[in-house]
Amino acid sequence: MDLRVYTQHLQDLNVSRGTFGHASKNIALLLQCTLNLMGQSEDPMVLSGEIIPDIEEFENHATVESSKCLVLLLREYLCMIFGEYETGADMALESEGRFAATVRGMFFIMPETFARGVNLFAAARKTKKAKYRRGAKKVLLTVQKWVLDGNPNVQHQYQLFLAELCTLNRNYDKAELLYHRALSLATRSGFVHDAAVISERCADFYSSVRNFPEDACYKINDACNLYNEWGCHIKAEQLSTQ
Repeated sequence: MDLRVYTQHLQDLNVSRGTFGHASKNIALLLQCTLNLMGQSEDPMVLSGEIIPDIEEFENHATVESSKCLVLLLREYLCMIFGEYETGADMALESEGRFAATVRGMFFIMPETFARGVNLFAAARKTKKAKYRRGAKKVLLTVQKWVLDGNPNVQHQYQLFLAELCTLNRNYDKAELLYHRALSLATRSGFVHDAAVISERCADFYSSVRNFPEDACYKINDACNLYNEWGCHIKAEQLSTQ
């Protein structure tokens, strides 16, 4: 969903923190994160700003585990969007299984798993560390099970993670096909934000792995257009200066 529309939906709820307990706190977290993604915070990587003045104080007063887990998800997600992959990967390894066990059955499991997988695969490629590779393969198996169970909303995620694994295994021709398949699936299914992430990962593949600068530039431009379409202009600006 377009960040501007999503932000308006959250604001229209007009729920003040504390009125409805932890539910309103979760809304406040989501709203602060969307403002970060739209560049309306001092530091987009810190979940503090207009809605949540102090995230550490917020966490200290959070009494419901689901709220704490949502903070984790949003931090992992911001790491994925703004390229802090190793930080996000370390969070993923430290909290492995905690999110899914706490919010079992909730929609948030899918975006959290996607962010976790992207961060882990990206960190594995950059650092060559086995711990990130092992964690990434666990995420791939989780998404693979969802695909086999018939979940239509994670097909593009699965193709992306297969592409990332092929890249780690130096099967570059297959990886390239899988990146493009993942992008096509995400675009056709309306996951603009995921398509932006996939384009960016494909650009990194062309740049750091294949040394194809023209292809990398083309994919970066695609990612910028998709981030702008989503409403995340601050990320598009960040990419355009690379």
